[in-house]
Amino acid sequence: MPVAGATDDKFEKPFAMIAEIEAGQEAMRSGQGKMKIRMEQEKEEIRNLIRSEKEGMEAHVDCQVEVIKLEDHVNRYIEEVEDIKGFKKEIEEFQGRISDMEKKVRGQTEKFPHQFINHKS
Repeated sequence: MPVAGATDDKFEKPFAMIAEIEAGQEAMRSGQGKMKIRMEQEKEEIRNLIRSEKEGMEAHVDCQVEVIKLEDHVNRYIEEVEDIKGFKKEIEEFQGRISDMEKKVRGQTEKFPHQFINHKS
């Protein structure tokens, strides 16, 4: 009959190996859980980064829209100033023609004063 202690020694090594395997599997599960948590954290960080970049881009686009609106306003103002300058030049030219006509009329009245005096008939 075999000795009971010898049989126990025979199974002790496989049981120890099974225990090591189970401990390794538990460590892997724990590591996978930690890795999954870290991956979720990194996904959230990436989402936040994307959200932040998107908001930054939207703010930049909004700023560019405001710049374009301002440039449009300035261009319209410049056009109005140029129109006013053009009108001013036309008025000055018209005033010059009126002045020339006044000079001609004065010249005519000086040449022919009797024609411009009211005669009672």
